[in-house]
Amino acid sequence: MRNILFKMTSILMVIFLLTGALSSTASAQMSEPDYTYSEEEVELLAKSLELMFDTGQVTENGQLLGYNRDAFVEGLSGLEGAEEIIQTFDQNNLFKDANLQPSFSTQAVGCALYGMKEKSAYINAENACINKGIKEAYGIIAIGSTIANLIGDKEFTLAAKKLIALGVRSNILGVIFTLSAVLLNCGKEMDKQFPGKSNCY
Repeated sequence: MRNILFKMTSILMVIFLLTGALSSTASAQMSEPDYTYSEEEVELLAKSLELMFDTGQVTENGQLLGYNRDAFVEGLSGLEGAEEIIQTFDQNNLFKDANLQPSFSTQAVGCALYGMKEKSAYINAENACINKGIKEAYGIIAIGSTIANLIGDKEFTLAAKKLIALGVRSNILGVIFTLSAVLLNCGKEMDKQFPGKSNCY
C-alpha cells in the first residue's frame, strides 16, 4: 500500500512539476511577473503549508504516514479553494485515519517515543531532502532554499508569499500537492537511510 502511494505521488509530482515549469516559462516570456497577491490566496496557501508540514500530519513512531482529513476540513474551512484541495487529497489517498493502525510499519522511528533524540545527521538529511525537493520543483536555488527554510521555521505565511511571488497563483493546488509529495517522499527516503533506531541517540 505504501509503495503504491509513493509511486502515485511521485508520478503526480512529476506531472505537476512539468505543468508548473511550462506555465512559469510561458508566463516569464510573456510578461513581467506580478508580485501582488490577495490575502485570501496567502491564507489558503499558508494554512495548507501549516497543515502539511505541522498540524495536519498523521504519524506513526514520528514518521509521516499521510494527512488528517478532519484537520484539513477544519483548518481550511471558509477558504475559497479548500474543497478542491480536500477532494484532490481524497482522490489520491493522501488522508489517513489517525485512529486506524496502518498495515505497514516505518523503519526510522520517532526518537522521543524511546526517550531518545534525533541525530543531527538525520535532521540534516531530512532537511536536505526537503530542500532538494523544493529546489527541483521551483528551479531557482536561492528562492528554493529560502522557502524551505521558512517552512522549517514554521513561517508559513512568508513561505506562501514567496511561493505566490514565483507565479504559482494559477496553480496553488499544484503547489500544495507537490509539497505534500515532497514531504511524503522524504519520509520514504529517511526510512531507507535510517532504519530502526539508527536516527536516534
